Amino acid sequence: MRKVIKQVNFQDFDTVYFNNLLTLPLYVVLSLVQEDWSGFVDYYSDKANAVELNSFARGIFISGIAAFAISYCSPWCLRTTSSTTYSMIGALNKLPIALFAMMWFPDPVTAGGVLAVLLGFGAGLVYTHAKNVQKQAQPSGSQVLPPPISMDRLDQTARPDEAEHPSNK
Repeated sequence: MRKVIKQVNFQDFDTVYFNNLLTLPLYVVLSLVQEDWSGFVDYYSDKANAVELNSFARGIFISGIAAFAISYCSPWCLRTTSSTTYSMIGALNKLPIALFAMMWFPDPVTAGGVLAVLLGFGAGLVYTHAKNVQKQAQPSGSQVLPPPISMDRLDQTARPDEAEHPSNK
């Protein structure tokens, strides 16, 4: 995904916008097929429920903004971290949810489930330790994150022969 974003020269906002735009037709079709829209229209066309419609619309709007903000984080994180770190974040963010689910839901807590959560936390600790060792091995002052993309840098990567010979510009 990182390579395609660089080739197309998308910024983070562009990536999120077009990703959401591509999924919109699928959501509309699935919603029309699966949902009972006649019941929705009948319920909110009643005068007694019309006030609730404004709260419902406000909630959908706020939910949409929050979802857009959350989906903005994915390309930003992908751009600023390595693919391995991005994958570890995706795996580790599920562990607290699994832990709280074990505590709050009435399903029986099994030794396998607890072991899986502990193994996941252990993997996160090992990965963090490896990244710290790697960071300490690098000379002080070296840049860990990739530099921000600028138009000058893109021009140089697009035309390496001109970058080598400044007299050609």
